[in-house]
Amino acid sequence: MGIRKYFLESEYLQRFIPNFSYRDYQADLAEYIMNALADYNTTVIEAPTGSGKTLAYLLPVFELGRKTIVSTKTKQLMSQILNKDIPTVSALSPEKDNEVVSLKGRKNYFCYYRYFKFISPDADMYPDVIRWYESNAPEISEVPQHLFDFSTIEKMTADSMQCIGGKCPYFEVCPFYLKKAEAADADIVVTNHFMLLSDMGMRYKNDMMYNFEFADNIIFDEAHSLPDIFPQFIGDDVNFGSLMTFLKENRVLMSESTYSFFQNKFAGIKGELESKKVINEKIQDELEIFFNELKSLAESDFDDENYELYKKYRDKFKNIFNTEGLRLIEPHKNSFSLKNLPLSVSDSFGESLGKICVCSIFISATLSVNGSFDYFCNELGLSDVATKKVEGGGDFLKNGVCCIPEKEFYGEKKLEAYFSIIKKLEGGCLIIFNSLEMMNKVYNYLRMKKTGRQLILQTEVDLSQIDITAETVVLGCSIVREGIDFSGNNLKYVILDKLPFENISDVYLNARKEAFEKEYGNAFMNFYLPRAVIYFKQAVGRLIRHEDDNGAWIILDNRVLTKAYGKYFMDVLKDVQVCHRLSDLPSFAGGNNELH
Repeated sequence: MGIRKYFLESEYLQRFIPNFSYRDYQADLAEYIMNALADYNTTVIEAPTGSGKTLAYLLPVFELGRKTIVSTKTKQLMSQILNKDIPTVSALSPEKDNEVVSLKGRKNYFCYYRYFKFISPDADMYPDVIRWYESNAPEISEVPQHLFDFSTIEKMTADSMQCIGGKCPYFEVCPFYLKKAEAADADIVVTNHFMLLSDMGMRYKNDMMYNFEFADNIIFDEAHSLPDIFPQFIGDDVNFGSLMTFLKENRVLMSESTYSFFQNKFAGIKGELESKKVINEKIQDELEIFFNELKSLAESDFDDENYELYKKYRDKFKNIFNTEGLRLIEPHKNSFSLKNLPLSVSDSFGESLGKICVCSIFISATLSVNGSFDYFCNELGLSDVATKKVEGGGDFLKNGVCCIPEKEFYGEKKLEAYFSIIKKLEGGCLIIFNSLEMMNKVYNYLRMKKTGRQLILQTEVDLSQIDITAETVVLGCSIVREGIDFSGNNLKYVILDKLPFENISDVYLNARKEAFEKEYGNAFMNFYLPRAVIYFKQAVGRLIRHEDDNGAWIILDNRVLTKAYGKYFMDVLKDVQVCHRLSDLPSFAGGNNELH
């Protein structure tokens, strides 16, 4: 019976998961993944929300017992896999002694060197940190991010630039390197995409640098995000926030006028930035003046350790202007970054993947567009790979209904429509916007009109910590489209303000679009539209997560009805009842016949 026994026989999943029910498509998926991994066949799989994909890939991984890396997008999903799913799978076959280790980015781990350099000497300024250290040493591994502010955590953690590796006097007890050694010996390593793709990027540039041992298999869960994350690690970047922290930490080595020069130059460049843009000659000249001054300081006053760190920043800066790609400067809240990003990673992804594993499984609920995996495979240069779309796992989308008003709303009329909708809905509501500007405009309008509902803005709370009640209205942008499961079953409505087309004025996105068009033709159909449909799938997937969920989608963008490309979006909801009046929604109180 093979892998299917875990789903069928009572002593397995039925015993360990309350109310577990057998589903053909989940068992079929596990069997398919088992065969793909056993035969070392790289495979791209779309498995709809609720199809049980995590168990479907973990069971074969444990059954085969090969060296495997499981990578997902967020720490929250990592935590779910480590603390919920893996213990369940381990309990099914206790005789299979698979060692499981998680590995996160360096900044999650405590750095003794920086602690004793920046915290311990000023103990009076950090009494809470000192108490935490003394009560937990020597078992300290990860830094509890919620206990301390960002600047304090900066002083007792190290990124790849700050880490001095084997030269560190605490190297033998370093929590990161100890965890890395554990991962090297483990059968299964759980990590996140940023950590793993960073490693793949390092391997592509320099085979001598890596954090993960070569694996038989990699499972990329939530794989849809890979094309947008990987370019960050193939190019080079200089984070000026980190660089200014480095200078602040070494302020005693420079005169007041020198330190003021760096501060003023930094503030001057940042002051001219309103949004991400291509680095022009004027900005490049200013940056080179900054680095020339830094070079003089480093050569005259830095010790060996600081000079080595300066060289890392210098080399990255040079690479940005000496490597093919798009050179960008991107503002942050209190800083900015310089970046060189490739317009295509189709060659580099495949080459770096071959250096880290034999075969991979790419799995997500949102990989295909109108049944085709071409966009995803083309972005990552995946050729001659098997593809599978799981049918049946998303059947419970039928539990929902969709309302698409036939008229379009603009300006004040749209704000009035939101007020009318929110006043009359019964149940928790999530509104997804394409822009922060529109999100804030609707939020402020609803607050002013006093809807009587609990309004929650994504920028003001930790969304993963909130409970949706019947009175809750959450307003958010792209961050709420994926990766957040609101607890309970009170979420009854998801409203899409617009179809999730990206802002093509984004310089990097536009450059990627043009490069994609040269390779595959028709940028709208082959790049811009597929991305929007994938984001639409993610937004739709916020509502019906489980078989006993129900609710309604409200799409306030009638292009889904009036444009030829609307069919690609409607294909996502092909089994869902559609109406055009809010009064036709089953749980809609009072109705509003103007919205049709």
